[in-house]
Amino acid sequence: MCNLLGDLSMRMLKFVSLLLVSSVGFALVLLCYLLDAGVTREAAADTADSHLLAKWSREPVVVGHRGAGKHCPENTAICYQQALDQGALAFEADLQVLGDGSLVMFHDDNIKRQSGVDRDLSALNLADFKQYNMAWYFNPDEQGVYPYRNQPVYGMSFKEFLSRFPDIPILLDVKPETVEMAQALLAFIPKEFTSADYQRVYIKSNSLWLPRKLRQLSPQPRVAFSRYERALLLLFPLLLDELPASWIDLETQYQSAEIKSWASSNHHILSASTLDSEGEIEELRNKLNGQLPDAIVTNHPAILHDYLSRLAVKE
Repeated sequence: MCNLLGDLSMRMLKFVSLLLVSSVGFALVLLCYLLDAGVTREAAADTADSHLLAKWSREPVVVGHRGAGKHCPENTAICYQQALDQGALAFEADLQVLGDGSLVMFHDDNIKRQSGVDRDLSALNLADFKQYNMAWYFNPDEQGVYPYRNQPVYGMSFKEFLSRFPDIPILLDVKPETVEMAQALLAFIPKEFTSADYQRVYIKSNSLWLPRKLRQLSPQPRVAFSRYERALLLLFPLLLDELPASWIDLETQYQSAEIKSWASSNHHILSASTLDSEGEIEELRNKLNGQLPDAIVTNHPAILHDYLSRLAVKE
């Protein structure tokens, strides 16, 4: 009996400790946001113009996840082109930084999963990075078939990516929350962004302070909601009312009709991520009372494009 009580007491202590740590962490996030509020509100009037995505129809925009992530080697030129061929009108893309400070389109911290070579990005410069076949291990059906192994499929720098796909809206997922990434990105934008890039590239970083730094740049790039801002949206949306027009990417379980209405009234793009089947899209549609968000991120653009085409005919 004593052992049981002791075990319950220990579990309760762990639970209370976790709750306390979580509460303190959220309070710090909230405090940091409030301290930054003046920066974001001052910039709001300058960036509330229309989104590039708005030029398309009322139906949700198909956003290719890392290109057409389940059909081709992710974050490569061939995969982004396949996404367009399958009906995508925008991209979700991953950004990494190399050891020499070069920004590249890549997801992992190590190239082994795609190239078969065990090397960390931090140990590579751009010339190193571009010599490896990033399709070597691409095996879509997990049947030991590697359709791109003998093709020259190489990674791209961020600059190459922007120039190769100049008219496509991009949700840019900045992967590492490091000083090196922040320095490289903050240096790259004023030097390399075109006027069109400032309007079409939405930068999503889960760093606590990089979004603030990005919003201090002039001209200011579009900054998608970070993890912390998405958490505030679910709990205290009024704190975000004056953020610049932006992009909010939420998983299905966090979507609601109320959030969709708030996003629309505040001129934000709301997307759902990542939906790969008609069943998942129907589930989301029911959750939003027969509506869909402004955009849907998917690994299978063709499936989503076909579904939305049939839905448009019915309506």
